[in-house]
Amino acid sequence: MYAPVELSEVDYPQVEYQRRQQFWDPIRLALFTLAIVAIIGIAIGIVTHFVVEDDKSFYYLASFKVTNIKYKENYGMKSSREFIERSHQIERM
Repeated sequence: MYAPVELSEVDYPQVEYQRRQQFWDPIRLALFTLAIVAIIGIAIGIVTHFVVEDDKSFYYLASFKVTNIKYKENYGMKSSREFIERSHQIERM
């Protein structure tokens, strides 16, 4: 019959493979994640800025002088009947 063949390590030399450096080491992964989060945050901020900007209320302060009304002393007291009637009249104008 057949005799078993014995092989030694000399017949098959060991081959060592160079290990490729891993690209996604923890520092690069963290920087990449932060960059993506920053880009998304900036995009959301820009969209929010332009959407909310149109919803602002504006208040204006103006003064005017009514020249066709004769001044009375009772107009100086805000609780007087003349002041209340005249202020309503001016508001309607």
